[in-house]
Amino acid sequence: MLLGEPCLLASIARIARPAASLDIRINLVAFTEAVPLELHTLPVPTLEYLCDALKPRYAEFGINIQHAEIVGKQEMRQIGSDWAQRLAYGRAPQTIHISAIFNSCAE
Repeated sequence: MLLGEPCLLASIARIARPAASLDIRINLVAFTEAVPLELHTLPVPTLEYLCDALKPRYAEFGINIQHAEIVGKQEMRQIGSDWAQRLAYGRAPQTIHISAIFNSCAE
């Protein structure tokens, strides 16, 4: 998701209905301090990176990024997943939340 891999985006777009929504959350804490080895080759997910690099890549597959923001503890507590709950109670959680809409099904 962070690289906008064509194969992954095409697969997601293929199963999506027009006007379906897509919410993506990326844990920013993983990119601070002792960055795990598997993340060293990934770009740091910033809002600028999302706008400049990911938005056009996603658009090629009919995925229109509508909004991206950095959210903290309060917003994470409102998400119903176990993962979000664990992050919400971490020391200083920050997550990028990306909201997107599918324009049309992939061909």
